Amino acid sequence: MVQRRFEGKVVLVTGGGAGIGTGICERFHAEGAKVWIVDTNREGAEAAAAALNQVDNGKEHARRAVTAIVDISQETAVSALLDQIEVTDGRLDVLVNNAARFVLKSAEMAEERDWDNVMASNVKGYGLVSKHAIRVMKATKTRGSSTEASGCSIINLGSISSFVGQPGMCTYSATKAAVLALTRCTAIDCGPYGIRVNAVCPGPILTEATKRHAASQGKSMEEMVSELTGHMIQHRMGTPAEIAAAVAFMASEDASFVSGASLLVDGGYSAL
Repeated sequence: MVQRRFEGKVVLVTGGGAGIGTGICERFHAEGAKVWIVDTNREGAEAAAAALNQVDNGKEHARRAVTAIVDISQETAVSALLDQIEVTDGRLDVLVNNAARFVLKSAEMAEERDWDNVMASNVKGYGLVSKHAIRVMKATKTRGSSTEASGCSIINLGSISSFVGQPGMCTYSATKAAVLALTRCTAIDCGPYGIRVNAVCPGPILTEATKRHAASQGKSMEEMVSELTGHMIQHRMGTPAEIAAAVAFMASEDASFVSGASLLVDGGYSAL
């Protein structure tokens, strides 16, 4: 049975309109949170919110999922979003930086615009959303706590690509390695406020992004799955729900003594 660790909390998830992001939104919603689903894909974000609000239909606190169509690489838009959350909800308890752009090209084929695109979303975007989330979190008082924002948490989505090299992934992998450095530095900066900052690093997960990666390598999905799972202790692909469970744990008070850390959730991929 799913716990209700986030009852009455407000959670912001970037890239919540598909794949792992949608799984994360579903988990926090199931644990009682109001979820802001942020994406540039309006159709995906609205579909995710509609599904969650259907679950809430007829309940006292209905419509706990809302959408915001925002490009997180644009600071003006990010600032306006966090202003809206502060005005609407008066608090922000958890930020999950999950949005990501993929450019599946080799080192010799990646162009300047490819580097600019992935860095803007996967690194700068995480930094900008964190910057403005922190100011809202600092104003979020946890009842009975003497620390200004105690109980607030930022989770950055890293990747197995933060640690290992993969063909055709140079731009993406570089950004995911940067996410770990960003996580450590932000954790240090946020320590005085009681805001914990950690990273969750998924291994091979069965999503549409995995299908695109397979296609970029000229492989069928079956071939890609066989290749990936052959390098894993558990010999299977992970699911968005499994990543969401790890994110919820790291964001919860069950991980209250964890900050500046990176949690690999990869089925043992990195152990071999």
